Amino acid sequence: MVVRLIDAGQGHQASNRLSARISRHRLDRELTLRGWTAQDLVRASGISAATITSARQGRPVRPSSIHRIVTALLRAPVLDGVAELLDEPESPPMLPDRN
Repeated sequence: MVVRLIDAGQGHQASNRLSARISRHRLDRELTLRGWTAQDLVRASGISAATITSARQGRPVRPSSIHRIVTALLRAPVLDGVAELLDEPESPPMLPDRN
Protein backbone atom coordinates (compact mmCIF):
# COMPACT_ATOMS: atom_id res chain seq x y z
CA MET A 1 0.00 0.00 0.00
CA VAL A 2 1.30 3.44 -0.86
CA VAL A 3 1.37 5.97 1.95
CA ARG A 4 2.51 9.57 2.08
CA LEU A 5 3.60 10.92 5.46
CA ILE A 6 2.01 14.20 6.48
CA ASP A 7 3.31 16.35 9.35
CA ALA A 8 0.10 17.54 10.97
CA GLY A 9 1.70 19.90 13.47
CA GLN A 10 4.63 22.10 14.36
CA GLY A 11 7.41 21.93 16.90
CA HIS A 12 8.06 19.12 19.35
CA GLN A 13 4.42 18.01 19.42
CA ALA A 14 4.39 17.25 15.69
CA SER A 15 5.69 13.70 16.18
CA ASN A 16 2.59 12.91 18.27
CA ARG A 17 0.32 13.93 15.38
CA LEU A 18 2.06 12.28 12.45
CA SER A 19 -0.38 10.94 9.89
CA ALA A 20 -0.27 9.44 6.44
CA ARG A 21 -2.44 9.09 3.36
CA ILE A 22 -3.24 5.69 1.94
CA SER A 23 -3.65 5.36 -1.81
CA ARG A 24 -7.43 5.41 -2.02
CA HIS A 25 -7.45 3.61 -5.35
CA ARG A 26 -5.24 0.85 -3.99
CA LEU A 27 -7.36 0.51 -0.85
CA ASP A 28 -10.53 0.16 -2.93
CA ARG A 29 -8.77 -2.41 -5.12
CA GLU A 30 -7.73 -4.41 -2.06
CA LEU A 31 -11.31 -4.38 -0.78
CA THR A 32 -12.61 -5.52 -4.17
CA LEU A 33 -10.03 -8.34 -4.35
CA ARG A 34 -11.49 -9.71 -1.12
CA GLY A 35 -15.13 -9.07 -1.97
CA TRP A 36 -15.30 -6.65 0.95
CA THR A 37 -17.22 -3.47 1.54
CA ALA A 38 -15.98 -0.62 3.70
CA GLN A 39 -18.20 -2.00 6.48
CA ASP A 40 -16.40 -5.35 6.26
CA LEU A 41 -13.10 -3.51 6.77
CA VAL A 42 -14.58 -1.63 9.74
CA ARG A 43 -15.53 -4.94 11.37
CA ALA A 44 -12.24 -6.71 10.58
CA SER A 45 -9.97 -3.83 11.62
CA GLY A 46 -11.89 -2.50 14.60
CA ILE A 47 -11.48 1.02 13.22
CA SER A 48 -14.37 3.46 13.13
CA ALA A 49 -16.37 3.87 9.94
CA ALA A 50 -15.35 7.55 9.91
CA THR A 51 -11.64 6.64 9.82
CA ILE A 52 -12.18 4.10 7.02
CA THR A 53 -14.13 6.71 5.08
CA SER A 54 -11.30 9.22 5.58
CA ALA A 55 -8.75 6.71 4.32
CA ARG A 56 -10.91 5.87 1.28
CA GLN A 57 -11.21 9.58 0.49
CA GLY A 58 -7.44 10.08 0.57
CA ARG A 59 -7.40 12.04 3.82
CA PRO A 60 -4.62 11.51 6.36
CA VAL A 61 -5.06 8.84 9.02
CA ARG A 62 -2.88 7.81 11.96
CA PRO A 63 -0.12 5.23 11.46
CA SER A 64 -1.81 2.95 14.01
CA SER A 65 -4.96 3.00 11.85
CA ILE A 66 -2.93 2.14 8.77
CA HIS A 67 -1.38 -0.77 10.64
CA ARG A 68 -4.83 -2.08 11.61
CA ILE A 69 -6.09 -1.73 8.03
CA VAL A 70 -3.09 -3.58 6.63
CA THR A 71 -3.36 -6.32 9.26
CA ALA A 72 -7.04 -6.85 8.50
CA LEU A 73 -6.39 -7.02 4.76
CA LEU A 74 -3.49 -9.46 5.16
CA ARG A 75 -5.69 -11.80 7.20
CA ALA A 76 -8.42 -11.91 4.56
CA PRO A 77 -7.98 -14.14 1.52
CA VAL A 78 -8.08 -12.73 -1.97
CA LEU A 79 -10.93 -14.25 -3.97
CA ASP A 80 -9.83 -16.53 -6.80
CA GLY A 81 -10.18 -14.96 -10.23
CA VAL A 82 -11.08 -11.45 -9.09
CA ALA A 83 -7.68 -9.94 -9.93
CA GLU A 84 -8.01 -11.11 -13.53
CA LEU A 85 -11.30 -9.20 -13.85
CA LEU A 86 -9.88 -5.90 -12.60
CA ASP A 87 -7.88 -3.35 -14.53
CA GLU A 88 -4.21 -3.24 -13.64
CA PRO A 89 -3.44 -0.74 -10.87
CA GLU A 90 -2.00 2.50 -12.10
CA SER A 91 1.77 2.63 -11.82
CA PRO A 92 3.57 5.76 -10.76
CA PRO A 93 5.08 7.62 -13.72
CA MET A 94 8.58 6.54 -14.62
CA LEU A 95 11.32 9.14 -14.48
CA PRO A 96 13.29 9.52 -17.70
CA ASP A 97 16.71 7.89 -17.75
CA ARG A 98 19.33 10.63 -17.41
CA ASN A 99 22.22 8.59 -18.85
